[in-house]
Amino acid sequence: MDDLTFSARRASAAATTKAAEPADLETRFRTLVQSPLRAGLLRYLSSRPEESFDVESLMQTFGRLRLDVENCVRELADFGVAQVVANTNPPRYTVERPENDAVVDLLDQFLERRAAVSSEDQ
Repeated sequence: MDDLTFSARRASAAATTKAAEPADLETRFRTLVQSPLRAGLLRYLSSRPEESFDVESLMQTFGRLRLDVENCVRELADFGVAQVVANTNPPRYTVERPENDAVVDLLDQFLERRAAVSSEDQ
C-alpha cells in the first residue's frame, strides 16, 4: 500500500469516526440514564446545583445500598455530568455542567422530561 492510499484511508476513517461521535454520545447518555438510580441521582443533583452530597446522604435519600450509590455517582462523574468536590472526606458529589455542547443539549432534554416512576421506585 502506498502512502497516498494509506493517507486517504486514514482520512476516510477519521471522517467516519467524527460523524458517528454525536450519535455515540447520545447512545452513551441514554445508556447512562437508563438506570433508574442514575437518572434519579442526576435529577436530584441537578435540582440542587449549589449543594454537594456524600454517599451516606444519597443512600438515605434513595433508600439504596452504598455500593449501588457509589457506582452510580462514579459513573455520572466519569461521564462528566457530576463531579467529586475536591478536598472532602468523605467524598462529596455535585452536579457538573458539561463542556461539550452536545452533552449539554442531551442533559437539558433529559431534565426537561418528566421522570418515569418504576415499580422499583414506588
